[in-house]
Amino acid sequence: MNLNDLPDEVLCTIFDHLDLYELKLASSVCRRWSHLTFSGRRMDRVWLVIRHSNCDFLCNTKREYRNVRLTRFFMRTDHLESALPLLLTLMLHVRMLDLQCDVTTEQSRLILLEAPELQHLSMQFDLRLVLTGNCKMNGPFPVLPKLKSLVLVGSQFYFFPSKLNTPNLQCLNMSCSTDLELEAWKYFSGQLKLVRVDVLNGDFLQPLLKLTFPLLEDLSVKSVFDSVQVLMSSSVADGFFRRHPFLRRLSIITSPFIPVAWVESISQHCPELTYLNLFLESPNEGLLESLVHLKKFKHLSLEGEVYRKILRGVMTSLETVRLRMSYPEVLLKNLFEVVPQLSCLQITYRISCDELQFICERFSCLRRLELVFGYQFLEEPVADDFVRFDKLLHLQELKLSGKIKIRSIHPNNVRSLTLYSPSSIFTYSTDITNDDLYEIPEKFSLVKRLILENCSVSLDAVERLHKLMPSCRIDYEDERFYPIDDVTAD
Repeated sequence: MNLNDLPDEVLCTIFDHLDLYELKLASSVCRRWSHLTFSGRRMDRVWLVIRHSNCDFLCNTKREYRNVRLTRFFMRTDHLESALPLLLTLMLHVRMLDLQCDVTTEQSRLILLEAPELQHLSMQFDLRLVLTGNCKMNGPFPVLPKLKSLVLVGSQFYFFPSKLNTPNLQCLNMSCSTDLELEAWKYFSGQLKLVRVDVLNGDFLQPLLKLTFPLLEDLSVKSVFDSVQVLMSSSVADGFFRRHPFLRRLSIITSPFIPVAWVESISQHCPELTYLNLFLESPNEGLLESLVHLKKFKHLSLEGEVYRKILRGVMTSLETVRLRMSYPEVLLKNLFEVVPQLSCLQITYRISCDELQFICERFSCLRRLELVFGYQFLEEPVADDFVRFDKLLHLQELKLSGKIKIRSIHPNNVRSLTLYSPSSIFTYSTDITNDDLYEIPEKFSLVKRLILENCSVSLDAVERLHKLMPSCRIDYEDERFYPIDDVTAD
């Protein structure tokens, strides 16, 4: 008896435990497996990405795609118009639709008419389409009874009617910079659990915070204007947090800073809060000290610049801290005083040798660590074995980027290692070389999972590394090297 003797139901259960890479391999075995691997609930993990160059593929596919994305390669609405008949044939089973290209109101209406199962919709519009008369429709928008999440990018409410028929909408991501958009927020406020809002006009921040979202659990507010100062002496913010005691996640990205009154109000009125993300610009000492009263608070994310101790007391519930700021030395010392039991630390900006040494010597409870090495590690000679990750006895996962040399790392017991280069022009590549790869077996002898993302190393070097580390699974770009024992079992 072999695998092909198993009934479809059993094979589908097996395929449910495979990731996308493994499903792709399994789909190439035979025609039967090709059909079974990418069908049913496994299609929830698959995205069909449509570009103008590959839209002919739509003529031949028989797969029931649930997630579809139209990329920005459809630069003109007439490109979409030519592919629209084929696209509409796919919509029956689609649950997530991401339209990154500009669409007219009529095009969006036709697409939605053919998508009765739609649960998540992301759309982008161009105001120029309004000025050229492309906002006309030949009929009403359909009722979207299953839609739970809506993302609208651009000047979308010039297109959409002020009252969309989405009775089960729970998540809305949209700006609030016009009277029409404010009216839309008022209309949806009674049913939303998740709110993502960009306030591009400072005059609309106060009216927005005067609204009540009785079901709200997750809020993200981004304002690039100095409008926050208007609320410092008012009770608008305090009233907002008082009316929303069920908030679990909160992100506030404002300029120039967060008033102390906001933090105190959050700490007093939002006892269910577990996650907080703030942008800080030279805040006063003790700004976040009231967070110690939040007993369920587990995740703190901070951006900007901090040169003073902003935390006080002992935060026993805090588990994860993410920092995106230059010169985090003061804040790291402050964190050690307040939360020495920290289990996960992510620093997504360049750190210095002194900051790295402090982390290794003090945060002994860390289980996961993510770091970006600064230019100091190249400009100044760093001795071999200088980086003492081995002092972090509980460290299991390590993610590194920046100007790092593997030889500078002391042998350690890390089990999962990721070397990556972020896909951003504002970040710095890993500069990992083939020679660096050959240092990994000595420095990370116990590693069982190695991930190489955007690293400038050759496939031959990765293959050689796999021979040196036969018990380690290695993911490199579109290739995967399984542990030798697992390979022999296939």
